[in-house]
Formats: sequence, C-alpha cells, structure tokens
Amino acid sequence: MSVPPRFSARLRAWSISLIFVISVLAAASSAQAQLDLNNLIGYAVPTIDEQRYSDVQSAITRFQNGDVRSARELLATAQEKNPELPPPDIILARMYFAANQDERGRATLETAVSNVPNDPEAYIILADLARETQITAADLLYSKAAPLAESLEGNAKRKRNLVMRANAGIAAIAERREDWARAAEHLQRWLQEEPDNAQIYRRLGRAKFIREAYEEAYQDFVKARELDASQPNADVTMGRLYSQQDNAARAKQFMDRALQQDGNNATTLLSYAQWLMENNQLDEAATMLERARQADPEAAETLLFSGIVARLRNNTDAAVDFLERAHLKDPTDFNVINQLALALITLEDAGQRTRANQYAQMNMRNNPQNTEAAVTLAWVYYQMNRRPQAQQVLQAALQGGGLNADSSYFVAKILNDLGRREEAAQLLESALATKAVFVNRSQAQTLADSIKQQAGTGS
Repeated sequence: MSVPPRFSARLRAWSISLIFVISVLAAASSAQAQLDLNNLIGYAVPTIDEQRYSDVQSAITRFQNGDVRSARELLATAQEKNPELPPPDIILARMYFAANQDERGRATLETAVSNVPNDPEAYIILADLARETQITAADLLYSKAAPLAESLEGNAKRKRNLVMRANAGIAAIAERREDWARAAEHLQRWLQEEPDNAQIYRRLGRAKFIREAYEEAYQDFVKARELDASQPNADVTMGRLYSQQDNAARAKQFMDRALQQDGNNATTLLSYAQWLMENNQLDEAATMLERARQADPEAAETLLFSGIVARLRNNTDAAVDFLERAHLKDPTDFNVINQLALALITLEDAGQRTRANQYAQMNMRNNPQNTEAAVTLAWVYYQMNRRPQAQQVLQAALQGGGLNADSSYFVAKILNDLGRREEAAQLLESALATKAVFVNRSQAQTLADSIKQQAGTGS
C-alpha cells in the first residue's frame, strides 16, 4: 500500500481537517451530546448553577417526555430571568441534535434566525452542518455570523466562544480553498481569543510560509512548540514545507539543523526519517528510525513507519515484526492492520496468509466505506486464488474511487488479468505519475511496460 493517510496529510502540510477544527469548538452540532445543563449551556454561562437554571432543567425533562411546547416555554422563561442564556430556540435546537433529531434541529435553527436574526449562533451551527458538502453555504453563514459575534453584548463568555467558532470556520474554509491571506486573517482573530492554542500558531505559520513570510512563519512554529512540547520542532516543520516546494537545499538545511539541535527527540527523529523516506533514501531512513525506536521504544507510529521502510527495502520478515509490535501497541490502528495484511500475504506460509486474510477482513468490517480497506481485501483474496470473492469486493472498491498508488497497482493487476487492459493502463499511469512513495512502484512500472508491449503487438 501507499504511505498511510495520516502521513499523506503531513505531506500536504498537515492541515487540520475542517471536520476536526469545528467539531472541537462547535459542541452545539454534536449528535452525541448528552441532555444536561453542562452540555446545553455550559459554553455560554459562567457557572452551572442548578438552582438558577432550574427552568432549563425542567425544560430538559419536558423535552424528554415529548412535551416540546412546554419545554420551549420554560426556555423562554429561563432567558427572561437570565439574559445571559442563549435564545430559547438555540437551546431547543441543541436538544434536538443531542437526541439525534437533526431535521427538527435544523428547522428550529431556521426559527431562531427568524426570531433573533442578530444572534450569531444559529448561523454558526447551520454552517457547521453544511461544512462537509456545502462549502460556499457554510462560508456565507460563518461570514454572516462573525461580525454579529463581535458585536454581541451581555455575555463575554458566550461572545468569546462564538467569535472563536466563526473565525475557526472561516479559516478552515480559506485553508481548504488555499486562500492563505484570508486564512491568516481569521486565524489571527481566533488567536486573540485563545492565545495559548499551539495548533493555531502552527496553522498560522503555515499560512505565512506559503505567503513567503518565512521568518514570521518560523517564529510561529517556535511558539507552537513552546506551548505544546508534542508539536514538531520548528526546523522540522520548515524543512518539510520547503520540501513540499521542491526546495531540496533549504529543506536539508533545516532538517539537518533540527537533527543537530534536537537529535535525541523521538518525534524529531521520526520526522527526519519520514523526510528521508520521501526522498527515497531508504537506508538512511532505516537508520534514523532505529534511533527513534531507541529514543522511544513504545511509539506505535515509529514502529509503523519502520515496517513501511522495511517493506520498501523488501525485508518482509522485519516488516512483519515491526508491524506486529505496532499492532500490540495500537490494536485498532487502520494503517497498521492494513500494512500487516499486505506484508503477510506476500509470505509463502499458509498460516501467515490466513492471518493476512483475517486482518484484511477485520479492517473491512471496521471500515466498510474505506476504499483502501476494500482494495486490500480484494488483493488478499486474489493472492489466495479466491477470484470470485476478489472481483466482488473489487467492484465495491471501484465505486468508492480515490485509490492511492499501491491500491491502483493492485486493482490494475487484477483488471489486467481479467483482460481489462485499458482500465489497468490508466490506473498505472496515474499511480506512476505521483511523487508519493509506494511499495509496489517497480512492479507497477513492470506491469505498465508489459501492457504497452502487448498493445503494440496486438496480443
């Protein structure tokens, strides 16, 4: 398989996904929230006082009993007594979402927009709901909410929360659209409300780097590490970003400086090894991973990448050993299980191949919508000469799309053997065009050459 998705994300400058950014801040949209005072109003009031907010507690009871009208009346009464509370329709909508009644929650938010058009929260929650599939709508809603949040009066805590959520939403959408000036603007505004958030500094540094404000970017990465020791070394971050710009000289300069200054840190050693791996310096990457394992023998991620590099170096026994150790550290990790299945299926031992099948099936059960899991299972079936099952799973995988390089090779191999050469050739062309490291590049090139030769001879 190709480099795991979480590593691929790092190669794209480790941008935080829109879902993660907003879900952390926007508890309002969580369908799993519990119906209690803290989850409903804790973000908006100074303290949870059960006596002071007894009407809200009573509204929860009425709502749970199906008496929504009385619940809303109690929420309205509660806000009259305590103006710091969110509008009643906002709290009611949050109740619906907590009860997994999303459509009624949306409808109640629309009522809130009509009843309190200058309150920003309904716009923010609607934006949270739209963010995955309706980016433009989400952007407009966040942009509507941001100035309203800034001008909100009467509750400093709720205002701060809504200002952060609106600006976080705008920043994430701007990053997704690669509008780095806008991203930096709203990350900076968010940072004013949450100055100790290392992730904001890291994302702000990235936006500045892409806009060629290199020194400012570096200082932001330094600040991120100061606030959170688990953040990457600033020189590592700069090196990885320069590498993505194909500036090998500057990348090496920063990566080497990181190693000199922070060479006993397991995270820095792992990052350096990953950079070497990206540049196909596999022997050097293996040496660096050994140092990383010595620095932190318990790190599952280091073991995972040790297994990947071992596979790239055609050392399957070592790969299986590393991956099994990683699996013991983190038994549910998708990438570890997937890599382990692909390593085991290359072995001749029937027992090991049976284990490959078990691991592949496990990943498919746990990730039924994951295209990579489906391709791996199809490939395992194919290698075990279970062709009908392989074809059945493969069809589902092809419908999912989004194949990585190694998965493209597996699918192309199967399609070619089924006589579907043109489709196989297209997949191989796409896989070989990528700069990403993938285990089966040489096999993919050999297969592509074979298909061209067959097409040339008309066979």
